Amino acid sequence: MDAKTKDKIWAHIAEIKTAMMVMNTGHGMKACPMQIVQDSFDEKIWFFTHYDSEKSKIISQSHEVCLTFEKNSGFYISLSGQARVIQDKALIQELWSPTVETWFPEGQSSNDVALIEIDIISGEYWDAEINTLEYLYEITKAHFTQQKPEITETKDFA
Repeated sequence: MDAKTKDKIWAHIAEIKTAMMVMNTGHGMKACPMQIVQDSFDEKIWFFTHYDSEKSKIISQSHEVCLTFEKNSGFYISLSGQARVIQDKALIQELWSPTVETWFPEGQSSNDVALIEIDIISGEYWDAEINTLEYLYEITKAHFTQQKPEITETKDFA
């Protein structure tokens, strides 16, 4: 992933903060909302979870996950990667925050505290952040020219 793309998607992810993490249960797909906990993006995404949670069990069986992020203004991100559950005490301490503590009142030293580490392999974003007048203009132009409206920038990356 080039630096410009990485910076662009991280700017949006940092603002959105919540992803839907889609996992393969072996019997179908399951999604759950997850709150990012890091301050920077190095092509990894981190989430806290309970070590004995259903998510941890699913990830131990199938490491492939997809993360989706949506910004109300019309910016969408899909990231695919390999997930694993770890209990790195130093990293838990580094990423710990008062918000995380609300989910783990027993504290960061509990044996039930774990991190989900996702190594991002590929992704795509769709940038449709245009104002209403631009949108109406593009739709009207498309109607009269019989061409697709130019309202979205799309980019695949790996």
